[in-house]
Amino acid sequence: MLQPIELLLNRGIRSSTTAAQLCEQLDGRELAIRLEDTGIGLRIGVIDGRLRVTERAGEDADAVMTGGPLSLQRLLGSNPEAAIRDGSVKISGDAEIAAGFRELIKFAQPDVEEELSRLVGDSIAHQLGRMARDLGSWAKRARHSLARSSAEYFQEESRDLPAPAEVQEFCQQVDELANAVARAEARLNQLRESQSR
Repeated sequence: MLQPIELLLNRGIRSSTTAAQLCEQLDGRELAIRLEDTGIGLRIGVIDGRLRVTERAGEDADAVMTGGPLSLQRLLGSNPEAAIRDGSVKISGDAEIAAGFRELIKFAQPDVEEELSRLVGDSIAHQLGRMARDLGSWAKRARHSLARSSAEYFQEESRDLPAPAEVQEFCQQVDELANAVARAEARLNQLRESQSR
């Protein structure tokens, strides 16, 4: 089951200069990945410039990453440190090796549309890729629309949240009150000074 993943990653390494350089640096090193609360583990190692993926994830690896599937996937995103900082991914062993493997996998990821074209041809793969991008855009728009509609409901219908204009007016009134208090305090200080003379 892991052989296709290994083949795809190795093909990605061959097509990326950065991935090939990272592969050289990590030669002879291993990373164990454990899916939290599942007992499922993988071991990724580099041997003679090739990535090897196996099912065993023992303690003797150079680095161990533990987390849920979505948390581990966040490591390949634009802000991987966030998953480590918030504790959803734990790293033990050599953190530099773990970071090296994360970068290697990031650069070796296959182009899904390119891989599909090997199976179904360029035209169909391009259409499927466009459909996937359109679906992603639709999901993003739907998420924003739902958030906007929810905010409008809580502000306008249920009145559980104040509208932005109300918040702005409240803040303006607080500022005016603070200025009035400062002026009154200054006036009191002037009166005290004049009485003490």
